Amino acid sequence: MKKKYYIVYITTNLINGKQYVGDHETYNIHDTYLGSGIYFVNALNEYGKENFKRKILEFFESKKDAFDAQEKYIKKFNTLAPNGYNISPKGGLGIMGCLSDETKLKMSRSLKGRISPNKDKKLSESHKKNISKNHNKFLSEETKKKIGLSNKGKHRTFSEEVKKRMSEGQRGKKVSEETKQRISQNNSKYWKGKHRSPETIKKISENNKGVSKNKGTKLSNETKEKLRRSHIGLIRSEETKKRMSESAKKRHNRQKHSEETKQKISNARKKYELSKLKK
Repeated sequence: MKKKYYIVYITTNLINGKQYVGDHETYNIHDTYLGSGIYFVNALNEYGKENFKRKILEFFESKKDAFDAQEKYIKKFNTLAPNGYNISPKGGLGIMGCLSDETKLKMSRSLKGRISPNKDKKLSESHKKNISKNHNKFLSEETKKKIGLSNKGKHRTFSEEVKKRMSEGQRGKKVSEETKQRISQNNSKYWKGKHRSPETIKKISENNKGVSKNKGTKLSNETKEKLRRSHIGLIRSEETKKRMSESAKKRHNRQKHSEETKQKISNARKKYELSKLKK
């Protein structure tokens, strides 16, 4: 088995003399790795690799030991920007005290008043077409199977606190007519040309056959109260009311009851009429 080496090195710009200290793990101590970091990579692109030379400063037993030793050599050779190419006095980002005050100031100045490059940017028709094509790509059966297996048994659950925040965030929100129209158009485009196979239709039919969605379901008082609150202040347009009414009528016309069910409905009505007469 090959031996892995953990080193701290210093890379020198042969043109301006600026240096960069870094740590590196490798099986080949004579590889061509020169370093990383924003300032160093920019210099590498500007001057070319042929104008840089790396020298190994010390060998270590572990990656952590090599990483920790960088700080000592950065101070020793004074390679922190602007004198050298190191951004962090500790040799890496994401740790306490990794950025110098000068680097923080530069970052702050560069971000101050910055506007997103994509703000108000209009996409060309060809760009839109490419995005549309990518969204409409079909997955192979093998890929679908892999995705299915990776997601098997996964259920996304939210804590009660998160659910509450989500509920409160949506409460009282009104969607503009323009937004409703866009949603409707997008849904129409999505389903256009999509057909369910006879096998899928049969499965859906068998699952729904003679089964009411909420049959035998009893709502808790808490759930009832939540439903009541969710409908408070809900304003439906006349058009929406009309659509809901027409949809209910269609469902009623399509509904076919068995003789047994019809008899039960009839008996229930008779009982109701008798109870009214007694009163």
